[in-house]
Amino acid sequence: MIITEHILEQGLSCKGAYGKKQLELLKVPIHEGFRLIKGWKFGLIGTNIPKEDVKRFIELKDAHIKNNQQMSLFLDG
Repeated sequence: MIITEHILEQGLSCKGAYGKKQLELLKVPIHEGFRLIKGWKFGLIGTNIPKEDVKRFIELKDAHIKNNQQMSLFLDG
């Protein structure tokens, strides 16, 4: 499946970010400390990614936020 701006928008969290697992599915290079290469999105648009990975990318929208909230509740409780 060809990656488009629309697909990337569908996976964007309510806070305007992506989770690490999402980016790994799209084969985005991630440096130590979760730093992304400048222009990664531009380089990704138009590339071909397996449809299953794109579906999972969208399904994981907000998952990193939910996981952080659950961890915070665990630590606070």
